[in-house]
Amino acid sequence: MNIKPLFLALLATFTGGASAHVRWFVDAEAVPDVSYAFNSAMVITLVMAVAFVAATVFITNYFKNEGNALSKIMNTNIELPANLDWYLLFVLLIIMLVVNLLVGDYIAPNLVALGWVAIVGIIIQVVVVSLVLITPSVVGIAMILVAFLNLFLFSFGLGMDYFFELAFVGAAFLFIGPSVSRLDRVLFKAFSPEENGWKDLAVLALRIGLGLQLMELAIHNKFLVPGYSLLFMEANPFYNFMAAVGFNFSNTDFVFFIGIFELLTGLMLVLGLATRLVLITLTVVFTTTAFMTGITELVGHLPIFGVVIVVLLRAHTKFPSPSNMTSQPAM
Repeated sequence: MNIKPLFLALLATFTGGASAHVRWFVDAEAVPDVSYAFNSAMVITLVMAVAFVAATVFITNYFKNEGNALSKIMNTNIELPANLDWYLLFVLLIIMLVVNLLVGDYIAPNLVALGWVAIVGIIIQVVVVSLVLITPSVVGIAMILVAFLNLFLFSFGLGMDYFFELAFVGAAFLFIGPSVSRLDRVLFKAFSPEENGWKDLAVLALRIGLGLQLMELAIHNKFLVPGYSLLFMEANPFYNFMAAVGFNFSNTDFVFFIGIFELLTGLMLVLGLATRLVLITLTVVFTTTAFMTGITELVGHLPIFGVVIVVLLRAHTKFPSPSNMTSQPAM
């Protein structure tokens, strides 16, 4: 069976710039009120969404049942020596934070920190850069706390745009720490991380966190407050490939289109449905659009590339079986 046409059809349903943190690129004071009206473009979007889910499930099942060498690769976790994929994620996070420190950003360009908040932001980023290779677990705990702290330092909606990314990557660092750090093995020995499957939980935290982050961005920036995405599309109309190929798609229609596929992609990651195929598609799209949109998106998404690599290699990780887990003693 030739799956290339199906894969290309899947790829055509994505675009990355409009799926990024669009608030990095637009003026918040100029955001218009936008409402959706049911039309033929919505029908096309929903039909393509159903086709997308059906195609990804079909292709995934094809690989499972074929039994050839490629099928085995697609259905097997790949462990790099010395946890190199995790260290790549750590390094990409460090690069992003160092760039942030150089240009004066706190986590992201649209999180404007002033006064004591700016000082705390600098300290947090310096601590993460200094300690993530030494004690990922402690840094992970700090990232979880920062995820909640942002909800109070900034507006709730703006804090939520980064909550799942920070909190779940933080949880992943907490769980993976004992596997990559001697210090963390000592600090968390009482919790029996190896017996309780912390290494698997780390991968699952990344997958679920990425999925929830995509879903949150779709709901918040494409459905609840679509004006941000519409401004981005009006400044970058070349992303509207549906109009370019002849469909009657306004930029507003295309924002809805992107929101639906972003929501579906996130949901599939959360459910573990066709994970590897979804991640391969996202990797191609984010790589392409990062260069199209510019260095801001590329630097800001470096940790996301690291997350995708880890989960892509270990896409078939399952939750640890309760029968194999020991009870966790109090520290």
